Amino acid sequence: MKIVASPANYNEAINLLQTNVDVLVLGHNDFCVRNQYHCDLQSLKKLCEEKGNSEIWVKVNAFFYEPQINDLEKYLEELNQLKVDRVIFNDYAVPQIIYEKNLNLKLHYDPNTLVTSYGQFEFYVQNNFSSVNLSNELFLPEVNTILDNKPSQIEVSLQIHGYSLIMHSRWNLVTNFSDYIEDKDDEYTRNKILYIREEQRQYNNIIFEDKHGTHMFSGYELCLLKYLKNFYDKKLDYIVIDNILQDPNTNYSLEVCKIYQKAIKLIKDNEWTENKVNELYDQCLSLAKDKNKVAAGFIGGIKEIKHYENI
Repeated sequence: MKIVASPANYNEAINLLQTNVDVLVLGHNDFCVRNQYHCDLQSLKKLCEEKGNSEIWVKVNAFFYEPQINDLEKYLEELNQLKVDRVIFNDYAVPQIIYEKNLNLKLHYDPNTLVTSYGQFEFYVQNNFSSVNLSNELFLPEVNTILDNKPSQIEVSLQIHGYSLIMHSRWNLVTNFSDYIEDKDDEYTRNKILYIREEQRQYNNIIFEDKHGTHMFSGYELCLLKYLKNFYDKKLDYIVIDNILQDPNTNYSLEVCKIYQKAIKLIKDNEWTENKVNELYDQCLSLAKDKNKVAAGFIGGIKEIKHYENI
């Protein structure tokens, strides 16, 4: 089991590499979405030179229109020259370009909510995907079934920490609604974090708009630390720490990464006890924006989804 983490800035990226994070995820804001650290090619090259035993994956997970294809091709060619270890994609334009140009780039497919069954894996294998990310909207038995039946040719990752994406639209939904009610102040809505709450929901969902469209997240922070041994025993390949919406000055990814490194060591050393796990879980709570809004989401069952007040 390997840890995948995204830095909030260059210094945290270096610190994560020095902490021997298994996979460091980076991204350029023109080609990726929901990215805390805008990593230009010059910085990416430096980090590739400093990566040591860590791998560097680059997010190219935006949706692309025809006028953007030339720039996307050039960017993928640059990544190929830098020999990054894997490209994270959502839009199938990315693998198509890689195949047509015969680039030596491994593919990690992360469509956020769409990978929900091991029946899909045959297609991924046939198209030479190296790995895929499972949907967060899966219950634990469903994840276990997928892991029990995944083919050996493909690796699987799952987000285990941070805010979970609910939906993404290329439309500027917040601005459109604002214009509809005759509020023309785009500066109020663009790049602002807003909150939306249905009457039956317990917590506000988080919503923001940027140049890539509108993004909505869960109103609670995901923490699956207590389920880590289950994932380890089921041979989950990668666990993902997502730092979106976190304070970039807190080294959130670095500190969370250290906690999960300790947890994995406990499992490997056969020292996984309830008391030790609870201690690490409390450390996770101390890093959360609101420790009362931390949950296991779908993995923990209906009561952990934290959406409905009456459940």
